[in-house]
Amino acid sequence: MNDHRHASSLMFKALAKTLKSRLKSTFFSSIRKSEGNYSDDLKCISKAMYQDCYQKYYENNKIFLCDPQSEVHVEVASSILTGHTLVLEATSDTTFAFDFCRDAFFKVFRSPAGNMTHVMLHLSKDPFESMKKNHFFIGMLDKIYGETFEFESASNDDTVDVYIKTCAYLEMFQKAGDPSLTRILCHWDSAWINAINACGKPYTSELKSRMSDGDSRCHYCFHQVKTQ
Repeated sequence: MNDHRHASSLMFKALAKTLKSRLKSTFFSSIRKSEGNYSDDLKCISKAMYQDCYQKYYENNKIFLCDPQSEVHVEVASSILTGHTLVLEATSDTTFAFDFCRDAFFKVFRSPAGNMTHVMLHLSKDPFESMKKNHFFIGMLDKIYGETFEFESASNDDTVDVYIKTCAYLEMFQKAGDPSLTRILCHWDSAWINAINACGKPYTSELKSRMSDGDSRCHYCFHQVKTQ
């Protein structure tokens, strides 16, 4: 068991380090390719400015470090806060800053999330039946997201409802004073939702509510379409 925990810890630490690097790289790549009214303003953002800002947010978010998975959450949230802060300072345009960071950071997750969903759907003989085994599905989510998230689910013959009751990202963005930034993470869900809906299997998925919009919990619904 200790060997398993050690391996898991190393895996999530490596993932956190990789994501930190890729998010930063994608952010500056988007700046280099930027056009329009704010292009010159964005190009004034330096890597030194990014690192200083990132370190401030990382130190503030260290209170959320409680397990290997939280390393990933803290790195991602700190990177988003850094990018958004620097773009907002450079442009003074709230809408532009949000949209720029949403689109830039989404590039890191769009293909991996879609591809992983595609693989998981085709590895299982009946992925919907696996999801209906609530203890198995929630156990899997707990292993992926760790202690700073809380999930529950319910199912019937053709529907599985998954709820997020606690979200580390929302809490970190709330602590930083801008909970609306959680929607940048929510946007990433479209990658795997679209992958499910386009997989060619009789399944559909949708996001019915989310805490970043003021709801009490996030609600994802997975539906099996009955064939004649």
